Amino acid sequence: MPYESAPPFIIIVGAFCAMAGLQYVGNNIIYGKPKPMGQDEWDKKLIERDARLIEEAKQSKAKPKYAFTGGEGKRWMGLF
Repeated sequence: MPYESAPPFIIIVGAFCAMAGLQYVGNNIIYGKPKPMGQDEWDKKLIERDARLIEEAKQSKAKPKYAFTGGEGKRWMGLF
């Protein structure tokens, strides 16, 4: 009878889903984001590079630099 095998199957699938859900919620609580899966050194280096570029962009917005003047003023190549 197929209907007799349904409850154990549902319990097993439910247990697997509950374990995965607890891991997902735990990572969100502890780290604030889902756990990255399948990352290698290349992906980690890209994350470091992106963080560095974002920091450089924030610093460059704080102090504007002007073209060809070394950041002195709004003169362009000393002509204006």
